[in-house]
Amino acid sequence: MSPHRGPTAFVKFRADAPFSFHISATESRHRQGGDGSRAYYTRSRLVLQQVRQAGPAARVVAESAHFRTLPAERWARDYGRQKVMFVLPSEALGDCVGVVLFLRAFRRRFPEAGVTIANTGAASDLFGREPGVRVLPLVVSEKELDGHFPIIDLGEVDGWDTVTTQPVDVETTLLLRFGLDPVEVPPRPLSAGRPAVAILPMASSPLRTLPPQVAAAIATALHEKADVTVVLNAYQGLKPAYERRLVPLLPKDVRVSPGFPTTAGLLDFLAAQDFVVTADSGPAHLSKLFGTRGLAIYTSASGTVLQGRHGNLDLWQVDYAGRHCAAPCGLAKLRATADGRVGCMGSLNLPVEDLPNLVGEAQPALAERLTFDDHVPCVARLVEERDRVAQAALDHFSSLSSR
Repeated sequence: MSPHRGPTAFVKFRADAPFSFHISATESRHRQGGDGSRAYYTRSRLVLQQVRQAGPAARVVAESAHFRTLPAERWARDYGRQKVMFVLPSEALGDCVGVVLFLRAFRRRFPEAGVTIANTGAASDLFGREPGVRVLPLVVSEKELDGHFPIIDLGEVDGWDTVTTQPVDVETTLLLRFGLDPVEVPPRPLSAGRPAVAILPMASSPLRTLPPQVAAAIATALHEKADVTVVLNAYQGLKPAYERRLVPLLPKDVRVSPGFPTTAGLLDFLAAQDFVVTADSGPAHLSKLFGTRGLAIYTSASGTVLQGRHGNLDLWQVDYAGRHCAAPCGLAKLRATADGRVGCMGSLNLPVEDLPNLVGEAQPALAERLTFDDHVPCVARLVEERDRVAQAALDHFSSLSSR
């Protein structure tokens, strides 16, 4: 019988000279070098770019290599003192939070097992804070593969291959696969004194970003009761344009933060907040780790699915229905027709079958237009009901403050 191979594909390369790789979005301790192996595996564009430019010092030997892994139907077993390597198929923060919560349950059940997680990329700061978890950010060496058994490719998680069209509760799916009970994270009460409130409106897609008018309405509703900060980020280069549109709409005492250069910085900031209002993006999921109270606002994806068992955030789900779609439709990213038109079912007035392609490369001009001027229908509905959303945030905050 041929060995089982995981679905996550790596590029295999050899290096005849020392190397050192680091992603700027992570702490310096996650810099990774060689260990004398004959071959290495990576999914990182940064690493591949440097390998291909290294001349005779490094060379690609296989464009699509798959690790020999434990089949998913055998994951519910006793791991004892084994050294387990989990292979991460994606570094998206939301999915990675689900994996972190699963790893907490795994380590509680198997405290003597070694745990390594590979291909953590920009999420390395997140995994690196978990006790007893080793991270391999960018490269997996042959020595690492030989030193672990079993190797588990989390790309086999039910539904992970379709997360761009149908959201998945990664934590619950993994817990069920491994037969584990969750580790509870109790909702955290508001601290004494004047609370700190963060609004995090930007997501990696215009389908999920809260337009500036929505963020401003929420900030205006909350600023008299708390110290409010609106946190921006560099998604698709939209931060300057977002800030230009946002600041004139804000009360003078609301602070605007440019974001954080590392995931560790974002984690530290969120840990200090009493209440958050988020788009459907990484911070909504990161709040689960701290039990931070707040409100998460969902447009195209189902908040019920994505928040899973966690009740720390109230949910606002946009109510929209059109000819070819209804919120939540499940899309996480923009899609394209065969002839290159980009949007969603509602904005292009087409069924999903006519949008077969994901949009690969960033398109800043398109992202700017859809974020600020030509919203997809469910986001346009959110703009229309922004005052109701702001009131919901205020009501939830006030109910917690009075306890």
